[in-house]
Amino acid sequence: MAGENNLLNRLAALVAGFDDASWEALASKGLLRRARKDLDGGLEVKVVEETVATLKIEVPPFLVILTASGPAGAKCSCPAPGVCQHILAAGLYLQSHALLPGQPKTAATKESIRNEMLLLTPDRLKAWAGAVDYRNGVALFEKNTLPAVIEYTDTVLIRLMPSGVEVRLIPGGGLDALILPKVHGKRAAVAALLTLRKNLGMEIPAVAAQRSLVEISGSPRTKKEILDSASSVLEDAVEVGLTHVSAVLADRLVTLAVSAQGAHMPRVSLALKSVSDEVKSILRREARADEARLLLLVARVYALMDALREADDGRDFELAGTARGQYVEVPEIELSGVGAYTWQTGSGYAGLTVLFWCSQTSEFLSWSYARPEIQRVDARQRFYSEGPWEGAQSPQQVAASQLKLRSARRTANGRLSSSTKTSALVLSSIVPSTLEFGDRLFASWELLRRYLAGKQPLGLRDPNPLDLIAVLQPCAFGRRSFDSITQNFCWEVYDEVGRSITMTLPFRDWTKESIRILEELSPPQELGWKFVVKLSSNDGELLVEPISILRPENIASPVFQLAFDTLPRQIDSNAAQIKERQIDDETDQSEEVENLESGEAGLPPTIALSGMIGELNKRLEAIAETGSHKGVSAHRDWIAKFHRELHGFGLTALAKALKLLSEQSSSGGDVLKIRYLTHLHSQAIAHLR
Repeated sequence: MAGENNLLNRLAALVAGFDDASWEALASKGLLRRARKDLDGGLEVKVVEETVATLKIEVPPFLVILTASGPAGAKCSCPAPGVCQHILAAGLYLQSHALLPGQPKTAATKESIRNEMLLLTPDRLKAWAGAVDYRNGVALFEKNTLPAVIEYTDTVLIRLMPSGVEVRLIPGGGLDALILPKVHGKRAAVAALLTLRKNLGMEIPAVAAQRSLVEISGSPRTKKEILDSASSVLEDAVEVGLTHVSAVLADRLVTLAVSAQGAHMPRVSLALKSVSDEVKSILRREARADEARLLLLVARVYALMDALREADDGRDFELAGTARGQYVEVPEIELSGVGAYTWQTGSGYAGLTVLFWCSQTSEFLSWSYARPEIQRVDARQRFYSEGPWEGAQSPQQVAASQLKLRSARRTANGRLSSSTKTSALVLSSIVPSTLEFGDRLFASWELLRRYLAGKQPLGLRDPNPLDLIAVLQPCAFGRRSFDSITQNFCWEVYDEVGRSITMTLPFRDWTKESIRILEELSPPQELGWKFVVKLSSNDGELLVEPISILRPENIASPVFQLAFDTLPRQIDSNAAQIKERQIDDETDQSEEVENLESGEAGLPPTIALSGMIGELNKRLEAIAETGSHKGVSAHRDWIAKFHRELHGFGLTALAKALKLLSEQSSSGGDVLKIRYLTHLHSQAIAHLR
């Protein structure tokens, strides 16, 4: 047994790099603790027989048989199934004899495992796992679309994301030495090793996901015909004028949206429906109706359809979008409910969303309930009903509780499923002071703006809505007001250096009670309230909408749900007074005079450029509202002059488009292209800041 290459030495070297997490992944934390207790208590473990293929170790009163695959494939004579405490004790015994005194452990690296991974080809994985597990493993690999976590220590940890499934590769141990989660077995091994091969730049199987964009045999309209028709409708709308939209336009857009869905272009379909909803709001003269927002929506979908027409086969899949998100299984996940809100879409859907903070992955997750309004669904009532998972009383309970989900299913974007296979264990009410929100907690509004700029992708890519959830911790509170023109409630809040932003809540049938509450709330100055908010940006303008308030002083109700909770009608007059931050008027006026005297020449380039883009947007909105044929002629001289200024800033593409608009008979498409270009520049300016 003294040879360097005998089985004993090979197994000792194999387990030398096992840490506690590796042993626990093989069995459990409790069994590992018991195995260590047995060894510390004087249990006499010894090698009784060694052959070329097996190593027998006595762990009184049982016998453990190991092969070259190590503890993962070991057998014990005790009646316990799987990896028992005796196998763990035998492994710990080998580990204690693995290294000579003072000999350091060798950590795995990308280069050290490269040759081993070259041998673990997809064909070999398929032969080892079997056809069914291999196919399921490839599917698991494809569903985990987020970047995997790969850690090189004594073992190689591969954590698939977003499912969180963990597999450990023992360098030199081969496939049978893999430490696998019991729930997934060999399919987890296939997914993890394909992920590792991809990370190392090696060959992986072709993705088997079904293409979204295919021509349907017998379809009355091709993809190109639908895109051309929809583009023509949008161009006509701008040429006629957005203040003259009609019900016929809204109906045509809905028809085209249905056709786009049938041609496997769900993103185009959703965008056309959104434009139709905005048109209907204008026709109904709702307070939320906004021609400027309509123009931006039309410009974005127009650019999207133009890109789809020009895209090659490898790009159209991303542009067209997918009809439904892929759900992946997450064996266990701990969540903290931090808020809930109701919503309603212009297309007639009402819903409820509950937000959770996941400290394991430092991200927000959500569960949503949605139904067509025609079914007379009350989303508020759903908040108090049963569910959303077995073991939970109601969404109201989980929206303010610490809980553990088992057999959960989630998408890469963070949406949780209501699967009947999922069960919830509610642990306790949340304690706001113990929640660590990391880089999603902001006490500086400058950092908040930078964060939003980083999460707003340039161009046609859409942001993940849950990336735009943040937690604000104001240092002071200012004026509250209701804007009767925009129908928005506004509340100024200040950060640690005195900068202000405005939290805004639009008036809706389902938000009027929330607005009343916000008008009456009296935040304590000595205790820091935190606001869970939704962020958005409109051409560089930061928009903040509050969802809930985390109140550390209120043990009974630490999460104040603005959409559901109420305040007593009788409020002490002193407590109800708004404590506004007093600003020195003389200081304000002197700063204003200084800024006026300095002139625009002293402004940073990004601020001056932002002002120019804002002025151009106002002109484009005026042209689109009037109708491009009449509107351009009224602004032609200004456009001819302004394009030269844009050249001075190096915005040659935008300047060229403006010059063409001033020199020839313009179409609605020209206005839409320029409006999309200004939108791109506004996004870029936000990133530069």
